[in-house]
Amino acid sequence: MNLQQAPAALLEAKRELGNAKRALAKFEAEILQRKRVENRGKIAEAFRHLEKLHDIDDELGVQILSMSDALPPGIIGTVSGLEAAMGGDRMKRALPDFIWRLFFPGGAVYAKETDLAASEARQWNLPPEHDEKTKAA
Repeated sequence: MNLQQAPAALLEAKRELGNAKRALAKFEAEILQRKRVENRGKIAEAFRHLEKLHDIDDELGVQILSMSDALPPGIIGTVSGLEAAMGGDRMKRALPDFIWRLFFPGGAVYAKETDLAASEARQWNLPPEHDEKTKAA
C-alpha cells in the first residue's frame, strides 16, 4: 500500500470496525433478550402460582363467611364486614412496589403491609403461632 491508498484503507478499516461493533452489540443484545425471555417465563409461572393461591384464599374467605355464627358481630351484612372477611384491602396493601409501579405509575401507593399473614391473624384476633424453637424455650 502506498501513501495515496492510506486514506481509503483507513476509511474502509473504520467501516469494518463499525460493522464489527454493531455485530457484537447485536450478539450481546440477543443474549440479554434470551435471558429476559427466560426470566419472563419464570414471572409468568409465579403469576400462575399466585393465582392458584389467590383462588384458595378466596374460597377460604367464602367458607369463613358461611360460618356466620362464629364471626364477630358486624362482619355479616355490611360491605365493610365483607371486605374484612375477604381481605382484599389487606391483600392490596401487601402487593410489592413493582406491581403498583406497573399499574399506577406515579400514583398513590397503599400504606404498605409487609406481613400479610400477620395482618390476617390480627384481623381475626388470632394468637400468634409459635414455632418449635419458641415452644421449647
